[in-house]
Amino acid sequence: MFRSTSNPKVSIVIATYNSEKYLKYLFESLLSQEGVPHKDVEIIFVDGNSSDSTVELLYDFMHKYKEMFYDIKVIVHDANYGVSRARNDGIKISKGEYVLILDSDVMLPPNGLYTLLNFMEKSSDPFLAGVKALHILPESVIGKLTLDRIINCKHIGRVTEHYGIADATLLKRKIFNEVGFYREDMGPPFSSLEDWELGMRIKRKGYKVVMLGDLIAIHKPKTSNEASPASSLWHSIKSRLKEYFSQKKAIELAKVIKAAPTIDKLKICAMTLLINIALFIFAYGVFLSNSTLILTGILLFLIPYFLYVTYSLVYFKECRIAHRL
Repeated sequence: MFRSTSNPKVSIVIATYNSEKYLKYLFESLLSQEGVPHKDVEIIFVDGNSSDSTVELLYDFMHKYKEMFYDIKVIVHDANYGVSRARNDGIKISKGEYVLILDSDVMLPPNGLYTLLNFMEKSSDPFLAGVKALHILPESVIGKLTLDRIINCKHIGRVTEHYGIADATLLKRKIFNEVGFYREDMGPPFSSLEDWELGMRIKRKGYKVVMLGDLIAIHKPKTSNEASPASSLWHSIKSRLKEYFSQKKAIELAKVIKAAPTIDKLKICAMTLLINIALFIFAYGVFLSNSTLILTGILLFLIPYFLYVTYSLVYFKECRIAHRL
């Protein structure tokens, strides 16, 4: 189906930074891909000046397997400029008809690349810009009811639209020419909504990106000596709330809203307004030492989460506790 030409069919762009504990799994995933000739695949690693053994491991992999693939390149920045610049630099030197944005801590199954490419090649939708795998944490695979599981359960076994351009997302090269690259002023030195900002620009141009709910990629595979993370539903919610209220997150959320189509602007603004009203009521209650206002603020703040969890548990069998997920 995929024939070798003077250029690769797909370029895999992988940003790394102190990623050594995941590289074993990443390399295994890259080498295990079936259905697409390795000679049709270009791999580009872009590292943010890692302080661990990441760079050495990347060069070892390149020297050992470069002849197997169309090409393997390793770019090392002189500092950690963030995932956006790393991805952009990789995309700009890539030669593939398609570009696969692959995170260094995500493992594709052996049929992963073939499934993504096959979906794009067979699609007759001229507005389909890209396709991605459903990536979930290992504990969600084995059955714990985590927030990760609840958020993703509506995608399992379905083809749904999703605009976070990260994890394991295959895009047509021409899309970058039309909508531009990742914003490099978002997130440095670490990732923070730059994937959604790019996704919103793609959507605003009239294109769509879909997620294949039956193609599972594992996010952050645990090593044998790594302790299981605290992944309870409540712990997950608290972590997300703490992240949400950082000043930097608020600034970057504004950039996502600016990039989004009108309907998405309204959705995001409505949710943000609800949360801010809840915060105001809570703070005012604390100021007046009024327990009713404090409780009202807390409940209003948690309503979106409770509604989403309830909706998922009721309508998606993949989330039901009865199925021991």
